[in-house]
Amino acid sequence: MDLFDMPIAPMDSGKYERADWFQARIKLQIEEFAEGLPQGQQVLARVFLANGEVITARWFGYYNPNILIINGVDELDRQTQVLVAQNAAQIVLTAVEPTPDKIEKIGFQPHSEQATTTDT
Repeated sequence: MDLFDMPIAPMDSGKYERADWFQARIKLQIEEFAEGLPQGQQVLARVFLANGEVITARWFGYYNPNILIINGVDELDRQTQVLVAQNAAQIVLTAVEPTPDKIEKIGFQPHSEQATTTDT
């Protein structure tokens, strides 16, 4: 399914502000990008932060209604976790040749009701 062919949530569903829905669209885009890569290449997902830092993403999670959790490494190869509002996420996908010791896949948090806020 193409990213732009995904059904649009009805305006009254609240889905426009749901991080799980946004994360599903990121996952779909990464999968489609990977399908089009030449043999032997993999996807590198980089997240650009407002302060100019760049994180290489290894895992995407979420906390509803609108927070993405991104685990990865920064430019100095330090383990990093970023909590970012979904409307502030800038993610760039790049095709790269994997090095023998660094063949990595990008992981995703499965949908879970625990990741959803509750109204009190």
